[in-house]
Amino acid sequence: MCDIIFCMKYLIKRFTIFALAFFITANLFAEIGSAMYVKVSDLSVKDKPSVKAKTVLTVNYGNVVSVVMEKKGWVQIKVDDKVAGWVPASSLSERKVAASKVSVTAKELALAGRGANSGFEKVFKETVGENFEKVDLIESFGVSQEKVLLFIEEGQLNGGEE
Repeated sequence: MCDIIFCMKYLIKRFTIFALAFFITANLFAEIGSAMYVKVSDLSVKDKPSVKAKTVLTVNYGNVVSVVMEKKGWVQIKVDDKVAGWVPASSLSERKVAASKVSVTAKELALAGRGANSGFEKVFKETVGENFEKVDLIESFGVSQEKVLLFIEEGQLNGGEE
């Protein structure tokens, strides 16, 4: 009798954990037909769900897109009621994103990203003797799409594909 009760409790716990995991993960994925917002700047829309695929369009931060379907971390989207292509699901948000109406410089944005401002940086430099010049230099670097693809190929990375 004890063994049956133990087994029942075990199965109920397992089922509860499974059900909870299912409902949590179900909400992580975009609903087909739902409006989503681009949460990255200059998002490359691909003709296939692959980082190696050809870029067919670029959409910008805050643009509204519609979800057509999902496939292994990629979302096929519509732009202006036309199927545009595929983007990583992580680049979209269900919440509306809006560009700031306050204009800031790239340096101010970089400082804010470090949790600082020019006053903080000045005090930090005076008291600790360090500065962010090397960090600023590194943040100024950019990498082309071609170099990213070459890195993926040479490193034998699968780029999110099987």
